[in-house]
Amino acid sequence: MNHVMLRGVDLTSEEGWDQFLPEFKRMLNLATYAHPYLIISANGCAIYHFDHGIIVGLALIAFRCRDSRVRGKTIDLLKSVHYREGAWDSQAVGIAGAWLRDLEEEGTGENGYIPNEKRAIITGKVMNLQSRLATVNAIQGTNQHHSPKAALLAW
Repeated sequence: MNHVMLRGVDLTSEEGWDQFLPEFKRMLNLATYAHPYLIISANGCAIYHFDHGIIVGLALIAFRCRDSRVRGKTIDLLKSVHYREGAWDSQAVGIAGAWLRDLEEEGTGENGYIPNEKRAIITGKVMNLQSRLATVNAIQGTNQHHSPKAALLAW
């Protein structure tokens, strides 16, 4: 995961993330394997881990992978059980990833390809974990033609 994040620093276009689809698939497979072991709870309550586990990697996939099948499975996994790793909340990331996906896929063709002008990046978020609300901001489009987007998300 770290090498994907580091190599992503130099990307000049959101389409550059498409080259990491094999890595995104591997990350999702490993996270799917580890997930049941991370969510074990004695009483079914929300779970908190001090260490980072899989949520950070799954967030990278949810926000940067434009393969609808991989992204959809990632979002479903994040939203399936409520747990936290450090400052990362699985359902908050899942909801934000779903919002970004829906924003990008609106009006796309049947082949599922998301052109650069439809791609968006999250530019900011303010979360209140106790009330389970987040304000998420994004920019959609290219550097030359972009539009700001915002949403109030609840989980």
